[in-house]
Amino acid sequence: MFINFDLYVEFLAKKKLTPNQFAFCWMIHYRDMKNLKKYTKEVGGFKNSDIRYLIEEGYLINVRYTDVDKLRIGELLVASCFTDEILITNEYEAYEQLVAVYPKFFMINNKKQLTTAVNEDELARIYFKKIKGDKIQHKIIIAKTKIVAKMMENNELNPMKIDKYITGRCWTAAELETEHLDLRREL
Repeated sequence: MFINFDLYVEFLAKKKLTPNQFAFCWMIHYRDMKNLKKYTKEVGGFKNSDIRYLIEEGYLINVRYTDVDKLRIGELLVASCFTDEILITNEYEAYEQLVAVYPKFFMINNKKQLTTAVNEDELARIYFKKIKGDKIQHKIIIAKTKIVAKMMENNELNPMKIDKYITGRCWTAAELETEHLDLRREL
């Protein structure tokens, strides 16, 4: 889940959230009952004070307005002040942002070949699945893709169509190149 732990810690500090509160919101948003039950069983339950804090600070919405002690998980929704910064809701928009920084064409035998001549709807779904809707991961991939594009332009990396780039998670080719890059500045 965490492609850059520093950025998540930065998010926690900015929002004044504990890792437990973050995990709780994440699992509630995705209705991830399997992991919620596993976490509760193996680590322990979530404190009512943490849940109360999340409601009071506006990260969670208590749709029934019941007392936290009597609250059921299904009565909670995660508010946009949490999700907007870390989750992508529009898979096609994320794909379009990636396409915007990816090279539009490459040369083969002195002929221009489009890099984006693919089924865009399907590819948008594939990309969204690869990043699991994680906005921070998406922003990091955009920053790395800018580097990949420069590497392709400088013939340091073989050009490829964007479908191969996404399905092969080729943004990882920029790993070594981004060691020196402060991604927080890029984001």
